[in-house]
Amino acid sequence: MYHQSLKILRVFWPPRDRFYSSQRILLLQLKTLLVFNIKPFKKILKLEKREMNKILLTLTTLILFSSSLYADQENIVKHYNSGKTLSGDLPFSEMVQVGNTLYLSGQLGAIPGTMKLVPGGMKEEARQTMENIKITLESHGFSMKNIVKCTVMLADISEWAAFNKIYVSYFEKPYPARAAFGANGLGFGARLEVDCIAAIQ
Repeated sequence: MYHQSLKILRVFWPPRDRFYSSQRILLLQLKTLLVFNIKPFKKILKLEKREMNKILLTLTTLILFSSSLYADQENIVKHYNSGKTLSGDLPFSEMVQVGNTLYLSGQLGAIPGTMKLVPGGMKEEARQTMENIKITLESHGFSMKNIVKCTVMLADISEWAAFNKIYVSYFEKPYPARAAFGANGLGFGARLEVDCIAAIQ
């Protein structure tokens, strides 16, 4: 059967300047199916060359069409604003989807819907920051498990340990990738800001 399939491929393999590469891929897939002796393809063996090429052209058109639909889905851009964490009068979205990637705007330890930081220092700001990220994701049907990367900005890098203790409680191993650095002048005098990237699985 294998040698027979190779012979058939030599007969039906079109000149390179007449067909797209996707059609050649279809022929390779046909060869694989012939090797495994799948019954539907036994009927194809009985078809004439012209009929065979018509079938391959139809299949190729369908594949190219479905590929274009998939490409359109990959290029989708969608803006999310639940109003549950950020104030509605800010010049940015709380999250933007590009294809299967979610980009979250930076979150502070602010009381949801306000510009007021929670009292209690780093511990409480860190907790509220992570809660705001969680709320943002869950408001749109996602979760903390979708996060693949976080960037952490700390007004005082010496408070890293206090922040990290809260941070790790919101994830399970293996943890997302992360970058962290000290930063002066965070908005509203915040002790930290965290932005994240998530992926739709």
